[in-house]
Amino acid sequence: MKTTIVGLGLIGGSVALGLRRAGIATELMGVDVNAANGQKAVELGLVDKILTEDKALASADLVVLSIPVNALNAFLPAVLDIVK
Repeated sequence: MKTTIVGLGLIGGSVALGLRRAGIATELMGVDVNAANGQKAVELGLVDKILTEDKALASADLVVLSIPVNALNAFLPAVLDIVK
C-alpha cells in the first residue's frame, strides 16, 4: 500500500516506523515543512522519499496526517481536493 505521512516529527515518524515494521506500507512517502526533518526521516529509513504535498497525496492509497491540530483546519481542504 502506498502511504503518505504528512508531518515527520515524533508522531509521524513513529507511525511510519510501525507501518514499515508491520509490512503494511509497500512505499512510504513523506511530506514535512521542515526539510531537515524530511531528510532525517529518509536517512533513518522511516520513509522512502520526500515529495511535494500534491505528488505525495495524489499517489497515496493511505494518507496519515500527523500535524498540529491548529494546522489541520487550513490543510485539510487541500487534502480532500487531491485524494481519491
